[in-house]
Amino acid sequence: MSQVSMKIESETSLENHSNNGDELLKTLRGIWEPYCRKDIDVRHEMGMHLNGLLGSPTKRQTHGAKIILRVSTELQIDKSDICRMRRFAQQFKNLEAFRREHPEAISWTKVRTLLSAPRNCAHTDSKGKTLKSTLTRAIKNYFSHLQASSSLDGSLADELRSAILALITNAENAGIQFDSAR
Repeated sequence: MSQVSMKIESETSLENHSNNGDELLKTLRGIWEPYCRKDIDVRHEMGMHLNGLLGSPTKRQTHGAKIILRVSTELQIDKSDICRMRRFAQQFKNLEAFRREHPEAISWTKVRTLLSAPRNCAHTDSKGKTLKSTLTRAIKNYFSHLQASSSLDGSLADELRSAILALITNAENAGIQFDSAR
């Protein structure tokens, strides 16, 4: 095929797609969605392999950080993406169940959004501890320091009272209920 006929065919094809954007999107979707599905499959499989070798991604790895760094360097994948793959494989052990639960997640971008979204279960920090326990421990430590210094009076007491009330108000506005039975 000559360059002139290729150019004419290309222009005709472009006109057809321009006249009907739905056809163009259908064509592009047919190319893109299988790629995305395979991309998610590969990332899940890599996360499963890494978790099998390193254990849970919520536990700090002494030896594992070197493996992650090596994988990141040799495969040219950002370390944060490797960590996401591990979390993805841990949260969703069965890929088909994941697809049934989240049919809208047809790209890695959407999976990453799901991984960062708060879940209904207890929220955890980077060390796998629940934020509730972390916050409780921090407040208890703060009060023990205040009791030891015996300087909980005047403006410090007012400031502390205001901060605690603001914490409670913000928590209640966010839908967090306090168990007053304790």
